[in-house]
Amino acid sequence: MDETWSPDHDQWLQATSSKPQDSRIRSQAWAAKRQASSFKLDKLQAVGYYEIMLIKKAKEITGGLTHTTKMPGPSYNTPASRCITGARLRNVKNSVCSSCYALKGNYKRFPKVEEALERRFKSLKRQAWVPAMATLIKKHKFFRWHDAGDLQSMAHLENIFEVCRLTPDTSHWMPTREAKF
Repeated sequence: MDETWSPDHDQWLQATSSKPQDSRIRSQAWAAKRQASSFKLDKLQAVGYYEIMLIKKAKEITGGLTHTTKMPGPSYNTPASRCITGARLRNVKNSVCSSCYALKGNYKRFPKVEEALERRFKSLKRQAWVPAMATLIKKHKFFRWHDAGDLQSMAHLENIFEVCRLTPDTSHWMPTREAKF
């Protein structure tokens, strides 16, 4: 129901109107508005949407998505400095992580980018992360997990699987060095 409409609304109308109000008309209008609002909720519940998450709220929860120029869709990233296996492989000459692109260039050049990476890393433990990610991804045909960073735990991987189940029309790609998960 519209939060601006309440039983006190009639009193407000009387106090602010210079013309006398017909309480029967106001009452019918209020009932019609309440019924329309109730119908919308019933319709949403009937198709399984018990909670609608707005994109703005989803971005607040997850830290948002990134858009890399080499990919046909958005991606999600975390700090490469937080990679578990990558931290060891960086010290192995000629390994895939020894010259990690996500530890240099724009990832390190701009403080705002580093802040965003850290914000996304911290969001991984939020309870609403899965539905928030599904909300952000569902309208995209392609999605890449971790254009920087990598899996952090088995729980992180299971959450990604759940996001994939919730977004069946999206092709997901996740390169990883975290084979143990």
